[in-house]
Amino acid sequence: MGTNNSTYYRNVLDNLNNWLIPMFDDNFEIIHNKNEISPLSVRKENFWNIINNSSFLTNEEKKKILEVN
Repeated sequence: MGTNNSTYYRNVLDNLNNWLIPMFDDNFEIIHNKNEISPLSVRKENFWNIINNSSFLTNEEKKKILEVN
């Protein structure tokens, strides 16, 4: 799961940098501190566990919910 979050945040940062660098200059770059984002990872993992352990949802419903979040 950490790899997915890392990839996601890297993509967000890359997109923000691609959008903002032309407005400023090539020395501009947004970076992130993984230590500050880790609570989000824990929160998302908890959410995924709740959905996966829900007996009232079908596997297809779980997939749809997890794809969105």
